[in-house]
Amino acid sequence: MTREIKFRAWLKTNKIMTEIDKIDFINNEVAFGFYEGSIDAVELMQYTGLKDKNGKEIYEKMEIDNKFIVDFQNGSYILRNISNNDIIYFHDYIKQNEKLPEITREYSEI
Repeated sequence: MTREIKFRAWLKTNKIMTEIDKIDFINNEVAFGFYEGSIDAVELMQYTGLKDKNGKEIYEKMEIDNKFIVDFQNGSYILRNISNNDIIYFHDYIKQNEKLPEITREYSEI
């Protein structure tokens, strides 16, 4: 089974979340809607391949269950505790809580 690879972006200056139309890593450019320019002007977030309990796609830097921020570390998506920076893997969190997590904020800086 393959995971769908897709990104979205947080436009830092306008504080807008948007879907990405094009990413050019060679030329360090990104394009979406009204914007075409440097990748440095946006915060790229990759889709984890997972959905929350409401069926909403989970991306990096989302806040989960008011406790965790989705992060990528050592080749895996993890949940980083907001209060103490401890980490837990998605499958461990789901197993411990016997439910899927819920997105509580669309974007949080790590």
